[in-house]
Formats: sequence, structure tokens, C-alpha cells
Amino acid sequence: MRVRLFTIGYAGAVGAVLFEHLEAAEVKALIDVRLNPWSQVEAFQRDKISIAAKARGMRYEHWRGLGNPFRPKDGEKMGVEESMRLYRAALLKGAERGPLGLFLLALERGGLRDAAILCGCASAARSPSGVLAEELVNLTKARGVIELEVAHLPRRRTSDQATMFG
Repeated sequence: MRVRLFTIGYAGAVGAVLFEHLEAAEVKALIDVRLNPWSQVEAFQRDKISIAAKARGMRYEHWRGLGNPFRPKDGEKMGVEESMRLYRAALLKGAERGPLGLFLLALERGGLRDAAILCGCASAARSPSGVLAEELVNLTKARGVIELEVAHLPRRRTSDQATMFG
């Protein structure tokens, strides 16, 4: 069984444009993987984004357990690569029984069809949503229950094209 999963970040995006991309991809569920679903941009705060998703026929879910607790804070010297390395290690630790395993089970059982993983980053490749998607692809290949197809959606009107993981 083939399952589609998208990633999208909202850094530098406009809420309406972000939802245009989600609607064009026919996303049915928006999965927020920010540790804390709050933003300085009001449109991306949990209450606002869940209302906007519902108005467009999308389900909104916040999966706090998939958030990145290693995000560098102001003044810290940790770089993005180190943050993503620590996040990946935390995701994989006890993966089958933790939030990653629960998310994978939801994908396998059909509860997250045509879902998009949302994070606050600009680049899916260097973000929690990108790391999460990569590890989900690896796990689904190993388990053989579903074939996971992942695409990164652009977050603003640009010539960016969605890219696929192997």
C-alpha cells in the first residue's frame, strides 16, 4: 500500500500561501511537529492554524513528542547540523515504542493518509520535518508494511519544486 506524506515549513511564508500549497497537494491532515505550537507570527500559532486548517477541510494535530528539544537557543553555539544529529538520535531511541513508532503505526493503519508534517523551518532538508520524513522512509522500507512516498512542499510562491526521497 502506497502512502503519501508531505513536509512543509513556514519560515518566511504567508499563511494563505502555505495553505494554497497544502490544498494543491490535496493534504487531508496537517501534523504540527513543533515542540511548542506557538509562533511570533500570529497566523502560525496553534489556535489560528488549526482554525485555518479546519476551514479548508483539513484535520490539525499537534504531535509534541516529535518536536525538536535540541533547537539552538539565542546565544548557543550549537549549529543546525548538531541540532539535527541530536534530534535524529532522540527520535530513533526506542523508536518502536515512542512517538516515532506511534506515528508510523498511524501511517500504516491509514489514520494519516495524505498528511503534511509542519515545522517552523525554512528548509525541509535541514529541519525536524525533513529528518522525521527520512527516518519514516527508512523504517517503512525495513518493515515492508507500506510504501511511503515523501514530498517537500514549497512554502511560498517560488520556482521551487517538490523533491522526493528515494
